[in-house]
Amino acid sequence: QLKNIVAGISLFFNKDINVGDILKIGEERGTIIELHLTHTIALSDEGARIIVPNQKFAEDVIAIIHKEQRNIE
Repeated sequence: QLKNIVAGISLFFNKDINVGDILKIGEERGTIIELHLTHTIALSDEGARIIVPNQKFAEDVIAIIHKEQRNIE
């Protein structure tokens, strides 16, 4: 839990990850709809909520596609 909180604080100060950005983690892909202290919530194209513990951002390879870059994709 402490790792998630520390990672969450880092996310709040990291302006590279924002609501509306698309994240890819493993086979999962979704649009970030909420950033919390311990977890981030994304919405898949199928409408499923993807809940990612914030420590995953520090431990795993996660691709972030910024809102502004969607037209490039």
